[in-house]
Amino acid sequence: MGIIFVAGMTLTPINIVLGGLLPVIVEPSKMGRVSAWIDPIMMFGQSATLGMIALLYPQIISLGLLYAAMAVLLYGVFLIYLFTLPEMMGREEQRYSQSIKESAEQEVHGTV
Repeated sequence: MGIIFVAGMTLTPINIVLGGLLPVIVEPSKMGRVSAWIDPIMMFGQSATLGMIALLYPQIISLGLLYAAMAVLLYGVFLIYLFTLPEMMGREEQRYSQSIKESAEQEVHGTV
C-alpha cells in the first residue's frame, strides 16, 4: 500500500515537470512542428496502453502493478532529462549571453 501511495503522489509532479520542460527545450519557432509530431504519438501510446489494460487488467495485471509500471517509466524519463538537460541548458545560456554581448556591441558601435 505504501508503494502505491508513493507512486501516486510522485506521478503528477514528475509529469508536470516533464511537460513544462518542453517549451524550454524547443525553440519557439519550432514548437508547432514538435507538437504536431508529439501529439499523435502520445495519443497512439495512450490508446495502446488503455487497450492493453482493458485486455489484461484483472486477470494478469493488478492495479498496483499499473502504478508501479507508470512510476518506473516516468522515473526513467526523469533520469534521461536529468543527465541531458543540464548540458542543453548550459549551451542555451552560452548562446543567450553571446547574443546579448553581440547586441550590446552593435549598440555601442551604432550598427543597430
